[in-house]
Amino acid sequence: AQDKKKAFEMFHKSAEQGLVNAQLSLGSWYLIDKEVQDFVIAFKWMSLAAEQGEPKAQLILGGMYYDGVGVEKDLNKAVGWFQKSA
Repeated sequence: AQDKKKAFEMFHKSAEQGLVNAQLSLGSWYLIDKEVQDFVIAFKWMSLAAEQGEPKAQLILGGMYYDGVGVEKDLNKAVGWFQKSA
């Protein structure tokens, strides 16, 4: 059986250890899942993954800067992250 709470805890542990895929997944979880939705925390995890070179995280982070989701809107930073992701 699926255990969403346990999975969430495991992603947290892995993300805290620096695993980029876990950081990307956890950031996405905080963006999308209404039960835990927190754009500021999503930004934190997405930033960590993006800074490690994860292109999906870079693209999402660019979108967060573009739309001002979890962070102050900054079109220059948005473009920078979009370029890195490409």
